[in-house]
Amino acid sequence: AHYDAAYALAGRYPAPAQRDMRDERALRDAYLDLSWGGADLRLGRQQVVWGEAVGVFVADVVNARDLREFVLPDFEYLRIPQWIVNLEQSLGDLHVQALWIPLLEFDKFGLAGSEFAPALPLTASVPVVVQGERKPPNRLKNGEVGGRLSYLIGGWDLAVFHLQGWDRRPALYRFVGAGGARSFFPAHERLPVSGATFSKEASDFVFRGEAVYSRRKRLSVLDDSHPDGVATRDTLDALLGVSHTFFGRLDANVQVISRTVFQYGPAPLFQEKPDARSASLWFKTGFWSNRVEPEFMVVASLDRKDLMLRPRLNLTLGPSWQARVGVDIFDGRPEGLFGQFRGRSRAYSELRYSF
Repeated sequence: AHYDAAYALAGRYPAPAQRDMRDERALRDAYLDLSWGGADLRLGRQQVVWGEAVGVFVADVVNARDLREFVLPDFEYLRIPQWIVNLEQSLGDLHVQALWIPLLEFDKFGLAGSEFAPALPLTASVPVVVQGERKPPNRLKNGEVGGRLSYLIGGWDLAVFHLQGWDRRPALYRFVGAGGARSFFPAHERLPVSGATFSKEASDFVFRGEAVYSRRKRLSVLDDSHPDGVATRDTLDALLGVSHTFFGRLDANVQVISRTVFQYGPAPLFQEKPDARSASLWFKTGFWSNRVEPEFMVVASLDRKDLMLRPRLNLTLGPSWQARVGVDIFDGRPEGLFGQFRGRSRAYSELRYSF
């Protein structure tokens, strides 16, 4: 259960955004584990993590995400647990996993007027109407199925996977009315995705990689002359990263991320050319038996000024008490993934009691 008094007391949010963000009750992890021989079956509401990346999503394709506060919450809370039949079997160094997702979940976004409402694909300031989101009904024939094979050989952890499901993020279909007014309706389409991951440790360095190929993905485009504002394209998302601990106490990770849009044109939202590249840098260290842990992360576009900067300080105050202070800084052009939130930088503090 969650309650945010800011949305009840501030008086500056539209009523729909206030209701959406003020409070929530949700069942998160709730599952039953059964094991026999070398097989494990997990039934219930759960999170399934296929990715190897640090702090970004690439191969983490199974669970939908709650993006109403963008990507700022911890991943444990960003992922929306889903009802999944999850069967796993180990055969020596080969691990086999099969999933059936009978009930659909989709990414959640902030409503208009909330702190992190996403940008619309607009090239001019015009009247806009956003209609209700169109989701496929929860029927057995609309369920999702997927599988993953992983194999450990010579210190390499290799995996391939496929998910026959729906696009978690809706495409924004657009209609232009009288006077140039835009009407958008978000809709979800079938989206088969295939991918591969690897990790390898060598000389105290850990190398990671991910690649995800999406077939016939619907992309919202900026071209006003496009008939419905959505282009169907194949895309390839890829990541290469390396982690190392320096001087026995400074944990570091560097990653380069890319997205390639095939048959490029017109330009999708947030991508001005066929190949878009970004990078992330993460550091963490500890003092006084790790009771004080400074942490720093930055994710930035390599093609233009567009970045998110996240320094914070984690404090252990006792066996059950933890505290955190930090800032989330956005900078860049308004049409950038992070620059769209340039006016939403924030400072925060947290106090947690665990029992």
